[in-house]
Amino acid sequence: MKRQTPTTKTIGDYNYYIYPFGALIASRLTGDLVALVTPMLGAAAPLIGKQLDAESGNLFDMKVEELAPALSGAFASLTGEKVESLMRQLLIDHKNVYFEGVGDEKPQLLTAEELNEIFCMDLQDMYLLAWEVLKLNFQGFFKKLSTQSGDLGTLVEKVTKAKSGGTENLT
Repeated sequence: MKRQTPTTKTIGDYNYYIYPFGALIASRLTGDLVALVTPMLGAAAPLIGKQLDAESGNLFDMKVEELAPALSGAFASLTGEKVESLMRQLLIDHKNVYFEGVGDEKPQLLTAEELNEIFCMDLQDMYLLAWEVLKLNFQGFFKKLSTQSGDLGTLVEKVTKAKSGGTENLT
């Protein structure tokens, strides 16, 4: 059963055990993600296109550190409430992430209290963990979308132009 098998990721001093979302939770999050991510992808579309051409064509295989400057500008348009809500949904609300620190006997469920303690002054690690949750749950979706819609970088540019009032055809 897919939902019972975690993916293990080490970030900082902790091992994280990430369980996939159920299909209904993932479908609800897809709408939230599209609204949140579209401005970021629009800002990063030129870099995304270059990286996708040079690599596997998979959005989740890109080097996040190379996209960071473009994404930081796009984050400026987001409200803190939206980002916090997404972090809660990805990391806490659905009880899909467990963690284990050095010397811990067994993994513990990541709660808001634990998240605040672990990522205090290491916020970038929280974003890396959220990225891993996104990769696990949505990698197949974006891969299939890109193969059915052509080059993903081009698709992202078209979608962001359409959302900003451009008249370019999306087909």
